[in-house]
Amino acid sequence: MQPQTVTDRFGVCISSVFRVVHRITVFIFALSPTGVWPKGQRLLSVIEGFRSLSGFPGVGVALDGTHIEIKAPKKHHSSYINRKDFHSVLLQQCMIINLDLQSAFTGVPGSIHDARVYRLSPLAVILTEKASYLMLITTS
Repeated sequence: MQPQTVTDRFGVCISSVFRVVHRITVFIFALSPTGVWPKGQRLLSVIEGFRSLSGFPGVGVALDGTHIEIKAPKKHHSSYINRKDFHSVLLQQCMIINLDLQSAFTGVPGSIHDARVYRLSPLAVILTEKASYLMLITTS
């Protein structure tokens, strides 16, 4: 279901939809003490996969972001204008070598830098507290 459908159906603003999705994501990740991150032999396979693909040793996670174009919000619309000069929210996704999605986070305004999106995301907490043994690479 698209966020706009939820806003129309339930009469809530889109920022509320994103806030609820964020809270649910944090809750789901909190259910497991270790999350869904690779360990043991699986981790060694992931690290070897990154090394053979890219030449980077010791990497366990890849992080990237993309802009999702939106209509200009009525409030604070300038916060949503990204560096490519259109209104957007950011989507951050984190994957391991076989393109298994490990984490997704969205909803922050397009004008925010990728590094700040990472710091705001549940992923930053998870990688710091639960999977600090993984090395993260990103395109930013």
